[in-house]
Amino acid sequence: MDTLGDFTIYKMKDNCYNIRIDITGDYLFTTDTYDKAKAIVKILNKQIIEFPIMVNTYTGIVWLCPNCKCKVENANSYCKNCGQKLM
Repeated sequence: MDTLGDFTIYKMKDNCYNIRIDITGDYLFTTDTYDKAKAIVKILNKQIIEFPIMVNTYTGIVWLCPNCKCKVENANSYCKNCGQKLM
């Protein structure tokens, strides 16, 4: 069992990994390798809406992605650098 963000990877048997969402415990899918499960969980975590970080600078307000800390436009729904879904 390995928890990554809001998801948990369970090893059921050799070459069988189940991914479940922590909030509900609902089963999402099964894959054959741990690396695939980890990559899919990483992508799923980016689909969870995050608020951009507001930083006051001497030139005005700058919005940063909470995942990669790159500058984002406030109106964007996704970070153009890492793909994190933003509010």
